Parts: sequence; structure tokens; C-alpha cells
Amino acid sequence: MRSILNIIIYGSSFDIACRKTKELLDKIPTEELLSVIKSKDKFEIRLKNGDRYRTLSSYNISQVRGVRWQYAYIDNLINDEILHNYIYCKFIPKQPAEGRFLEEYDNIMDCREFY
Repeated sequence: MRSILNIIIYGSSFDIACRKTKELLDKIPTEELLSVIKSKDKFEIRLKNGDRYRTLSSYNISQVRGVRWQYAYIDNLINDEILHNYIYCKFIPKQPAEGRFLEEYDNIMDCREFY
């Protein structure tokens, strides 16, 4: 059984994160989409398989604090303090698939991508 992913797009500003989210959305086949929510301060994509893409800005620390993730797209402009104190510490590994050990899974360095 496959784990559901909580994928976060962190941007140094909400607009930058939204541009990356739009880029990712354009690559997702329409038949895989369940919903897309876009408003002034929210951009979220939900897929039929349960995966969730959520856009956050590091400019608003209260928005970033406490959000757990299994994969992250991170803006290169986010400073190291925010990266280490608010983003990396909220990484949670995926649950292991049947017959696999947790050690085979998720090193934080394999579960994030800078843009």
C-alpha cells in the first residue's frame, strides 16, 4: 500500500511559491486531480490518490510553523535560520511499504528539492 504524501511548496514570498505550484500543477494530468483551491492566501492541490500539495510563504512564520511534510520544494532565497528551525524539523518520513524496513526510506536530503 502506498503512503499519502503531504508535499509543501515553501517560498520566500507567497507569489514565488504560487509560481512554483502552478508549474507543478501544469505537469499533473487532469484525470489525477481531485481539487484545486486558489485564493488570495491559499493555493492547494489535492490528487485522487490522496497526495496534497500546499503552498506556504516563509515570510509568514506562523503559517510555516507546525506544518509536517514528506516532500518539499524550497525556494533558494529562504534563509538558513528558517530552513533549519521551521522547515527541516517538520519533516516526517513516509510510512514503509509492506515488506520494507524504515531504514530503506526517507533521508531528508532525498525528500526536498530547491528551486
